[in-house]
Amino acid sequence: MGPGAIVIIGSDRQPFSVTPKKASEEEVFFSKPFSCVDVLGRSMVERTIDRLLRADAEIVSVLVAADIAESVQAIAGKFGDVRFQVVTDFCAAIQAKLKDHAEAGIEHSFVVSASVYAETDLLDFYYFHREAQQVATRSFDREGPMDLWVVSCSQSQDGDLGAILNAKHGSASAYFVREYVIRATGPKSLRQFACDMFQNCCVARPSGREVKPGIWMDQGAEAHRRARVVAPAYIGRRSKVQQDALVTRCSNIEEDCCVDCGTVIENSSVLSDTHVGIWLDVCNAIAEGNLFLSLNREIALEISDPAIIRVNGASKKTKGRNRGLIQWDDAHASVPDVQQVVALQPLDSKPEKPSAPDSWQLGANPIQG
Repeated sequence: MGPGAIVIIGSDRQPFSVTPKKASEEEVFFSKPFSCVDVLGRSMVERTIDRLLRADAEIVSVLVAADIAESVQAIAGKFGDVRFQVVTDFCAAIQAKLKDHAEAGIEHSFVVSASVYAETDLLDFYYFHREAQQVATRSFDREGPMDLWVVSCSQSQDGDLGAILNAKHGSASAYFVREYVIRATGPKSLRQFACDMFQNCCVARPSGREVKPGIWMDQGAEAHRRARVVAPAYIGRRSKVQQDALVTRCSNIEEDCCVDCGTVIENSSVLSDTHVGIWLDVCNAIAEGNLFLSLNREIALEISDPAIIRVNGASKKTKGRNRGLIQWDDAHASVPDVQQVVALQPLDSKPEKPSAPDSWQLGANPIQG
C-alpha cells in the first residue's frame, strides 16, 4: 500500500492596521496565507497537493487553521478526493490522522506544511525513510530544516509527536533535498516564485496557454489590441488588460483583475480580484484589492481612493461560492494551539468592456509585443 499524506495550512497573516507602515517578511497584510495565494494561476498548496497525488498517496488530508478557513474554501472545491478539515490543534489532529492511516493499513505518511513547496522526488524520500527504519525522517536543504517529513504512522502514537517532528527524538533521521525549494515566508517569496517559474528555475509552470514564447494567457483572459504584453508575463483567468496598458518583465496578473488604460505593470504581481486604475506606474510591487506593497521601499499602503486601486467589482459576483466544503473537526476544538509545540508554520464602477474587434482572447489574434 502506498503512503498517506497530511498537509497543514496555518495562518501566516497579520491584520493591516497603519498606513503607511514598514513592511517586512513578518508583517503580513494579505487576505490569505501566502501558501494559498495564486502565483501564475495556482497556489503553492495546490501544487503541493498535486505532487502528493502524483506520488501515489493513498489518502491526502488537509488540516486548516480555524481563522483562515473561509479563504481556503475555493481551494477545497478543486480536489474532490481530498478531505479538508478545520482544526485548532494541529498536533492532536496530525496524531489522529496518523492513527486513522495506520488503521487503514498505511504504514508511512508524509506530513508537510503548505508554506513549503519542494520539488524533491517524494517517492525517493519515502523509500529512504522506510530503509532508515526510524519513527520520522525530516527533510533539509541548504537553508536548513524544512517542514516536510515522512512519519511511521503506528510508531508515532507512542511518543511526543512535537518532539519527533522537530528531531528532538532519538528515532529520527534526515533527508537532504537538492532540488528546487521555496518557502512561503512573505510577500517577496511570492514574487520570487513567479520569477523562478518564468525563468525555468523550477518544474512548476504557469497555468493557461503559452500564446507566444514567454507569454501565458489563461481561460477568458483579454488584452486590448492596443495593449502590450511583453514576455515573460502571465494574464490570469477572466482578467483584462485595457487600451495602452503595458505588462512586462516577469509580471503576473492573476484571475479576475483589470489593468486599466495606460497603466504600466513592470516586475510586479497583481493578485486576484484587483482593479488597477488608469495611467499608473506599478514597478517592483504587489497589489491586492486596495492594498499596495512596494518591494523596493518596503512600504505597505492601504489606498482609500477607488480610482487608483480597488477590489475588482466584477469579481464580487463570484464571492461566496464553494461554501460548506470544509468540515469542522470538533474533536479538537477545545485543545490548546499546537504552534507552541511544533513549528509547522514559519510563518463601484466596472471597467468598460471593450468591443469584440478591440479585444484579444485566448485562441484569437496574437498579442502585440
